[in-house]
Amino acid sequence: MLKYLFKSRGSRNFTLIELLVVVAIIAILAALLLPALNNANRKGRSISCSNQIKTLGLGFLSYADENGGFLLPRRVDDGAQDHWMLAYLGIVNSISKRSEFTANNLPCPSADNSPGRIGYRGSGWHLDYSYNYFVPVDIIMISRLKNPSGVFTFIDGGKPVVSNSDYTDYVRFRHLDGYNWGFADGHVEYSKSLFSSNSTVWGKK
Repeated sequence: MLKYLFKSRGSRNFTLIELLVVVAIIAILAALLLPALNNANRKGRSISCSNQIKTLGLGFLSYADENGGFLLPRRVDDGAQDHWMLAYLGIVNSISKRSEFTANNLPCPSADNSPGRIGYRGSGWHLDYSYNYFVPVDIIMISRLKNPSGVFTFIDGGKPVVSNSDYTDYVRFRHLDGYNWGFADGHVEYSKSLFSSNSTVWGKK
């Protein structure tokens, strides 16, 4: 008799109400967990972006080291309008003894293929970071950088070069309502607030 009762209880089917309760619990748990997972994913992309800007900063310092202290120019002599990336790629590939490094190796993972991405003369590559206009124009030499940790070089942006007259239109808040930016000493910061046009972070005269 006891064997029969235990067998009956073990093989009992769920009722429709019980199944609905289970489904509702799963849905609630998913609703609670998905935003956290999404934020974790976005945070991961922000960290990856920060590493990309860190790499740009190392190239920036390497350029100065290899060019007598002169800072990375905002354009090169082939007529490229405000495009420092060609000079940057030249020094990186020269130091590494490789030629396959391109701007496509430094994408912002949160930029995707949005219209705001920077293209270059139909070459097919994109760039997701903007260079501080005043660094190569006003400072020019690395020896003139009085506060390297307080002057930014690269920032999440939608234009090759930004200045204090147009940056509000081109800084991209791609990461949890914030952006990453790198400084002349090589460190990278995350910020949610936009700096002013008169801020010392520009390094302008």
